Amino acid sequence: MLQSVIHPFKIIHEPFCSLTLTQSIQTGIKDSVTPYVLSATLIFVLLLYCIKKDKLPRNTFSAFFIGGYVLSTFGLIFGAFDVFLNNLLFTQIVRIGNLILGLIFVGVGLINLRDWWRLKKHDAFNQLVVKSILFFSDETIKGKKVSWFRIQCIRWGAFLWGMLAALLGSAWGPDKDLYVMFAYLVKGNNLLEAYWGIGVYSLVQAWMLFFIWFLTAFIRLSDSSQAWIEKNISFIKIIGAAIFISIGSGISYLSIK
Repeated sequence: MLQSVIHPFKIIHEPFCSLTLTQSIQTGIKDSVTPYVLSATLIFVLLLYCIKKDKLPRNTFSAFFIGGYVLSTFGLIFGAFDVFLNNLLFTQIVRIGNLILGLIFVGVGLINLRDWWRLKKHDAFNQLVVKSILFFSDETIKGKKVSWFRIQCIRWGAFLWGMLAALLGSAWGPDKDLYVMFAYLVKGNNLLEAYWGIGVYSLVQAWMLFFIWFLTAFIRLSDSSQAWIEKNISFIKIIGAAIFISIGSGISYLSIK
């Protein structure tokens, strides 16, 4: 990976010779709003909804999903997955996977649009396909223990989902300036600074995942937040429909163009 990054750039301006904390944060924020990173956020949202339905420990799932995503983003930049990314078959699988994912997002958006229409015209809450939005009270049965084996399945299943989300996002890739800075740090044997900078970038790029995690945890613990959601569910439905349809359409288009 590094050779392909270093050679095309014969002239590197001085500010790019040091991967500072500010540069890592700025690039991470910039890359956090790319279609494929937004896609990872929607994957996380859908999986959290499924976890809710199954009454499994969501904090454990969230932590391992985000951990898998952040570590995979870190590894992608360091070339840990180059053996796959340089394979034409794998890149085609990623494109097809993103296309399928985009269509799923569009489908979820249309379901939310249908629910919004029923609420708007008929106020038929009981007929909604998806009755809860990020997320109502914690339904986990008190005193019920989840087996050690199931906990491990949740943890490592979530970790693998996080890895998958990051690999699907590899179709977009980080900002090129990041690769240039990283390449020159490694070439100059500034490995500690490179690790630090890329680590900060990987965490910042995933800030939406952290936000969703903390938001859902707060909502589950706050009666007032749950009441506000119930009161404004029609508004939340149409916003959710717009987000899923727009991102799903964008990813589908990028996958086939």
